[in-house]
Amino acid sequence: MESEMKQFPYRRQATRIPLTRLVEVHSSGAVVTVTKSRDLSLRGVYVFTNERLPLGAPCETRLFLGTAQDPLILTIKGSIARHDKTGMGIEFAEMDLDAYHHLRNLVLYNAADPDQIQQDCSDHLGPRQKTED
Repeated sequence: MESEMKQFPYRRQATRIPLTRLVEVHSSGAVVTVTKSRDLSLRGVYVFTNERLPLGAPCETRLFLGTAQDPLILTIKGSIARHDKTGMGIEFAEMDLDAYHHLRNLVLYNAADPDQIQQDCSDHLGPRQKTED
């Protein structure tokens, strides 16, 4: 039986978790605010939205964690990696050390396989490797 999954130019290289927190994506003066996302990893996030920013556009993603009384906002630079009918994929490129540690812990504590997250952290330091078609 032939697979019905879409093929992308690169394989996923990091364990992903669901995320139901406020996310803002800022790019060239535009702000896309979403409350539903999926596939959060150390490498990126997918956000559900009807709005689309241009593919390849640099962006700043803000993940709102914590509480109203004790807010924690992770600010991560990246780019719009893909679109589909329900939203956009954002590839992370740069974050400060504090954001990295918070993101790593968030993914680690919500992953079905925390050992895999530890392996991802060891194996995938640096930019994503794209494969040829």
